[in-house]
Amino acid sequence: MKDLEHLPFHRRHLVGASIQLQKATKFLDFGVVRAMRFLYSKFRSLARYGILHLLNHARTQS
Repeated sequence: MKDLEHLPFHRRHLVGASIQLQKATKFLDFGVVRAMRFLYSKFRSLARYGILHLLNHARTQS
């Protein structure tokens, strides 16, 4: 932030907001990746036992 001291206040504010937005985006992306990995691992293990196949079959029968 020392590099930004020569800028007017509103410019510093914009740069700070941009940095916060980048950090938030990175955090959300990381959370989405973790959630997708978790769901993929759960559905993959269900598929091993044929449960997804059974659910699909039951859905088409009704």
